[in-house]
Amino acid sequence: MPDYDFTYVPEILGLEDVDVEPFYYDADLLRFIVGNRQFNLEDVKASDLLPESRLNEQHVGVIEGFELPIRPITDFGVAVSFSGFLGTPRLFDACDTGQKIADLRREVVEVMHSAFDVVMQIRRNDDYVLPKSFLNPDSLFGFDFGYYRPGHPSFNVMGNCACLGVIPEGFILDDMDREKGFMEFDLHNIDFDFQEIALLAGLGHMSYRVKSA
Repeated sequence: MPDYDFTYVPEILGLEDVDVEPFYYDADLLRFIVGNRQFNLEDVKASDLLPESRLNEQHVGVIEGFELPIRPITDFGVAVSFSGFLGTPRLFDACDTGQKIADLRREVVEVMHSAFDVVMQIRRNDDYVLPKSFLNPDSLFGFDFGYYRPGHPSFNVMGNCACLGVIPEGFILDDMDREKGFMEFDLHNIDFDFQEIALLAGLGHMSYRVKSA
C-alpha cells in the first residue's frame, strides 16, 4: 500500500475547470454511472462513458500551477476526466486487499464476460460482421484480470490482445505518480465497441466495489 497524501492530487493533476466525474458499473442492475448520468448496458454506447466536458469539447489541456479540487477525485475509486479514466489510491487499496486473487479474478472476469455477451448480441443483430471466434457466448478465452504491477489492475477481453491497463506515461499522470497510488488507464487493440464496453464494465465494477466497501 503506498504512502499517499491527498494534498498531492492538485500537484500532479494541475487542471483548471475540468469536469472530473465518478465512474461506476453496477453489475447487478447492468448499469453504468458517470457522474449524475446513468446508462443501461443494453443501450449504452462507448461515447456515453466520457465526461460531459469531453463530449462538449470544453476541456482544457494540462496547465501548470492550477489546482483541481481535492474531494472530487479522492472520493472515487475511478474518476473520468477529459483525458480518460483515472484510478485513485482508493482503487489501489481495493486491489491490495486480502481477498484471494483467484476469487477477485473470477468475479471481474464474469462481469466483463456478461457485459461482452449482452452488447455483442445486440451488435450482432445490428448486422455487425464478427469474427467466428466471437460467436461462442460460452467461451471465456481471452478474458482475464490481473495486475500489471502490485495495486495496478489490468483487464483483457476476447480479441486480438484487447485490453485496458495502466500506462506509465499518461496524458495527466506519469510513472512517479503511480508510486502515490494513482493510475491512468488506456485501451489497446479495440476493434468493436462491445470490447471497450466490457473492459470498462470491469473497471467500473472495481470502482463500484470501492464505493460499496
